Amino acid sequence: MSKRGFSRLLLISYSFPPINHAGAYRLLSFARHFNQSGIDVSVVTPSIGKKMAVDDQLLDMLSDQVKVYHTKAYKLPFIENEWLAKNIVGKVWNRLINIANKFLVPVDSCFFWIFSAFFQAKKLINTDGVDTVLVSSPPHSSQLIGLLLKKVFNVRLVVDFRDGWKHNIFNRVANVPLSRFQHWAETSVLKSADLIIANTPTNKVLLEQDYPFVSGKVHVITNGYFKDEGNNADEYYENVSFNNEKFILAYTGEFYEGYSKTILNALSKLKKRRPDLSQKFIFEIVGLMYDEDHELVRSLDIEDVVNYRGFVPYKQATSLAKNADVLLITYLDNPNVNNVVPSKLYFYMGLRKLILAIAPSGDSADIIKEVNAGCVIPPSDVDAVSQQIEQWIYSDEKPKANYNEEIREHYSREYLAKKLHALIEEIANR
Repeated sequence: MSKRGFSRLLLISYSFPPINHAGAYRLLSFARHFNQSGIDVSVVTPSIGKKMAVDDQLLDMLSDQVKVYHTKAYKLPFIENEWLAKNIVGKVWNRLINIANKFLVPVDSCFFWIFSAFFQAKKLINTDGVDTVLVSSPPHSSQLIGLLLKKVFNVRLVVDFRDGWKHNIFNRVANVPLSRFQHWAETSVLKSADLIIANTPTNKVLLEQDYPFVSGKVHVITNGYFKDEGNNADEYYENVSFNNEKFILAYTGEFYEGYSKTILNALSKLKKRRPDLSQKFIFEIVGLMYDEDHELVRSLDIEDVVNYRGFVPYKQATSLAKNADVLLITYLDNPNVNNVVPSKLYFYMGLRKLILAIAPSGDSADIIKEVNAGCVIPPSDVDAVSQQIEQWIYSDEKPKANYNEEIREHYSREYLAKKLHALIEEIANR
């Protein structure tokens, strides 16, 4: 039986600082809160890979009392050398690896991390007396680590879904055996969990519909913003340049495949109506964009109104976002993303910035309307996006956000971590 009381927490996550990934901020907020509340916190996370985006400044937000253990993350080996990857041998090899990951590797390509992470977690349970394990995913193969620890040590298990498992447009199982294994894995994890966290209300409903036995165990803890988000942002980087004479629309983070089409086509239409657009407006992209999107920018002849900065550290991204007039989130024109809420939405809310959401009806749209954070336009309505941006640029007054502060407070990471703490204490003292 798991011990009564809650004093030693083990966090297991593929994303954790200094990795600059949306999931890392959620786990950072949990580690900070529990450490400050007197809970002994340890973290098991993969070793830092060569191509991972790293921001060492994130570690400044973490106490030295939080013990972080990096373990080897085994994966099928891609050829990463740029020259080799472009020749015929490299292309064929990487293609074969993609096929193997899709058709042979269970759950996802990170599956093999299970083994090194399990043995490190086993050591911590035996030596440190860990009583509670929280596993956060995706990648959802990580949840099998928690399942094994529950079976072997009967520790208290908290399952944290930062995205849906079954209902995820990026999770497409290639064959029947893998599909059956995924179903078995998710079912087993959910049955073993003492507490299940969904990141959106829709994901909670979907879990309860698909697996009725989880009723009463599922709670919603969204992502959120740090209360000190943006404080003294302009002091972080003296060399961050802004064009304060122009209207700035900014996007932070990664443009996933297909996500940029609506906004880029809207800007193309606006430029045709307003030949002086480049003198009054700039679209700042702070993050990662695929080659296809760069090509779309060129083909639409909007290079003069798009400024691509690429990846920048968190504090610099904060400074850039804070100095924008409007911040953008965007989705595919696909109803299956109604349960997806990007972390950047909460990041923007932390800065109290006006948000343009190119999004279908769903959880993101509901949050924006609930806190009065901006406007929501369907991804299919390119004309409406173009007209809204035009109205803002050519208005006599710059647009301002008018948040409902009482509701906004419920999305702070500090508030959400306290909510998680209360839930764990409740199950620990049953």
